[in-house]
Amino acid sequence: MLKRLKSLICLFLVIVMIFGSISITTVNVSAADDTMTKLAALIKKFPHGKYWNHTGKNDPDSVTSSPCSSHRNCDYFGGCSCNSFGGAIQCMGFAAKISYEITGVDRNEYEEVSTLDVSKLRVGDIIRADYHSVCVTGVNGNNISIAHCNYGENCIIRWETVNKSFFGYVDYVLHLKGNERTNTDIKWHDAYTGTITPDLPDTPENPEYDVIGDGEIWKTEADGNVNIRSQAATSGNVVGSIPELTEFDVYEKSFDGVYLWAKVKYNGITGYCALNFAEYVSGEYEKPTLESPDGKYTTKTGVSIKWRAVSGVESYKISLYDKDKKLLKDYTAKADNYKITDIKSGKYFVKVTCMNSAAPSWNVSGDMKSFTVAEENVPVTGVSLRKTGSIEAGSSGKFSPTVYPVEATNKELIWKSSNTKIATVSADGTVTGVAPGQVRITCTSKENSKLTATCDFVVKPSAIKTIQTVKGTSESTVGLKWSESKGATGYTLYRYNEKTESYSKLAEGKGTSYTDKNLSPSSRYTYAVRPYAVVGGVRINGPWKPVIAQTTPTAIKVIKQTGSDTGRVRVEWEKKQGAYAYVVFKYNPETEKFEKLGATVKTGFIDNDKPATKVYYRVVSAIKTGDGYAGSKSSPTLTAITGLEKPEVKSSAKGTSVTLSWDSVEHATHYQVFRIIDGKSVLLKTLTSASESYTDKNLKSGVTYTYYVRAGRVHSQSLKLYSSQTVVKAKVA
Repeated sequence: MLKRLKSLICLFLVIVMIFGSISITTVNVSAADDTMTKLAALIKKFPHGKYWNHTGKNDPDSVTSSPCSSHRNCDYFGGCSCNSFGGAIQCMGFAAKISYEITGVDRNEYEEVSTLDVSKLRVGDIIRADYHSVCVTGVNGNNISIAHCNYGENCIIRWETVNKSFFGYVDYVLHLKGNERTNTDIKWHDAYTGTITPDLPDTPENPEYDVIGDGEIWKTEADGNVNIRSQAATSGNVVGSIPELTEFDVYEKSFDGVYLWAKVKYNGITGYCALNFAEYVSGEYEKPTLESPDGKYTTKTGVSIKWRAVSGVESYKISLYDKDKKLLKDYTAKADNYKITDIKSGKYFVKVTCMNSAAPSWNVSGDMKSFTVAEENVPVTGVSLRKTGSIEAGSSGKFSPTVYPVEATNKELIWKSSNTKIATVSADGTVTGVAPGQVRITCTSKENSKLTATCDFVVKPSAIKTIQTVKGTSESTVGLKWSESKGATGYTLYRYNEKTESYSKLAEGKGTSYTDKNLSPSSRYTYAVRPYAVVGGVRINGPWKPVIAQTTPTAIKVIKQTGSDTGRVRVEWEKKQGAYAYVVFKYNPETEKFEKLGATVKTGFIDNDKPATKVYYRVVSAIKTGDGYAGSKSSPTLTAITGLEKPEVKSSAKGTSVTLSWDSVEHATHYQVFRIIDGKSVLLKTLTSASESYTDKNLKSGVTYTYYVRAGRVHSQSLKLYSSQTVVKAKVA
């Protein structure tokens, strides 16, 4: 039975109910409806379990029903024809396509952040993690609904809900900027529980398509009610009726030779009625599925047609069409098979229709199927094969030879490889690359050994699976490392020149790593590696593999202490364009070495240590690489001093005065006394280090005054360091 639009309507209702249970501060209801409508359309357009990315041309709006055999050869250099969107292919291309369809904003206009914060995700955001890209379609707690492809199987499309932990190492997240987020500023619990497997009607262009229930839809005629009986027979008890011109659901059907009976549901009553007194509205009857013709036929043998029987059918009509699908003749059968004997050679089409004279609207046809009939013992006159071909070592591909004439009786071929150490070929023409080299593939007619065709075949080194930047990358160098290629003698490394818009060769050799030198700081470079093999003095190149790398920023030159309080120090430095993070090192007097304190994306930090203590820091600007991080040269060493001990302050009131007293603080060069007036701190006096008390006079009786005192030290002409403050109160009598 056809699964119809009702499931989609239910889906929308669930989402709407869930929206009602979530507190959202900036919800745009019309935008929410618009986003849900777009999602529903996208789920139908790119169904779960279908495949994207390999139609033989760039058509990002297309899907297929089988995976891509040339997937691994697809690259950014035109290695195969595959779908792309926004300058990206495979998982990133698909994520960008879904995101754009929802938001209308190109991913290049998004804001890139380095961490995954689920609370900030919105529908249409893109997550890049573990070399895989997905588009966000919903959020609930740490559960994220996503649309993605090329995960687990080449090009396969998936709509599912995953936990945040699914993403592992997050490379980056693309968020919409500012006001552009308004139309997708929506979060909801994923109404598509688990994996989505939608099956919408085949007539989406008809939004008024009225479907009810889960069965077929029928409608009573205008000449009276239709009885509902307890069983599929006129002897069954009448348990209800369906008024004239009323639609109702139909499920199981049977035919007793007079009446077409159906199990129905109407107004809470389940029973049986005769469909002879109703007309079909919508749904899909069971089709007679053809199981044959599926073999070779000649004018002598005839053609055997067989199909899957359909319950309750009175008879079957077998329709024969010519190669242009013009009807030639109809045949009739009672059983589920028929043999056509009066047929000439040529190409034909056939289809089967279920027939029922009592209810003609029940007549339904199956799909057409083609077949070819040849003259008895039509001899083979020729065989053709592509002249040249290539494949990677370790990969396989199948030939599509042509046997002449098309009506030849025996089209079987015998396959042979001139060197099985280079390539093998199976009985069905599937060639498998073993090792780089040149080989000749031959196919011979099994009927006539004098009829042959050959293809001069080249086996290339296999594609490099990964290439990445590694440690050894600095402000003037890029370290590269790549995986081995099967059968490769060596590798050629290229670097892209933006001025000439072409690649130039950097190096060539057997190694799988290279360090490019004399580069500019904070700069991006595009490289490509191509494996090659030398066989018998002939060079055979494999596919390209590109990667984008970046040098680190220059060393930080400006680093300074900007403040302190008791036992703490504040440090800041200049921002470096292109830095992914900053790594801070602190001197350890016990090991007499600078050791890593931590990393931050900000241009400053606060550190804790003993009060009034000299501490030493260095900072490195860093970028991400394939195996971790690469840093610039170290900044100059900063000598900093933590804040002084906090003074212990006592207060006493006498007359209209309040006296504050404290013990001296080691290393203090002065003290500052503040009074809090109307919630604001007002400096009353700065005292020398020799002072240990201060008296505030001429105060109002009956008022409680609040003070605080802090110890200070002049560190340099531009920097004064202070302790934390000690707050005390005193009430004037």
